[in-house]
Amino acid sequence: AQGIITRDAARLGPHFTRNCGFGMGIEFRNSVMVLNDKNQRTFQPGMVFNLCVGFANVPADIWGGGDKDSPKFSCIIADTVRIDEDRSKPAVTLTHVKRAWKEVAYFLDAKGRGSSSGAA
Repeated sequence: AQGIITRDAARLGPHFTRNCGFGMGIEFRNSVMVLNDKNQRTFQPGMVFNLCVGFANVPADIWGGGDKDSPKFSCIIADTVRIDEDRSKPAVTLTHVKRAWKEVAYFLDAKGRGSSSGAA
């Protein structure tokens, strides 16, 4: 993922999350299954992962030069997936909840006060 971002949107590279999720099992976060460029383990049928990709502290005007005083934003997309027993099929998403913007987005104003409406 980092290579694609570096190739196609280099300015976003420094803001990309350090990993893309982690394996889940007996422990909520299996530290030997962190999904990053250092992990060379192979996914196996039945494994469950939290996939999480995003960008943090991105200047709002990043394409206009990235003024250091520009407001910043972050965006993270995550879901829990299971590798299907039939490896020819795609991974199965396990999160079966509403995904309306107002139900998953959260905004902070300059003083750190939050709102789910975007009018913080």
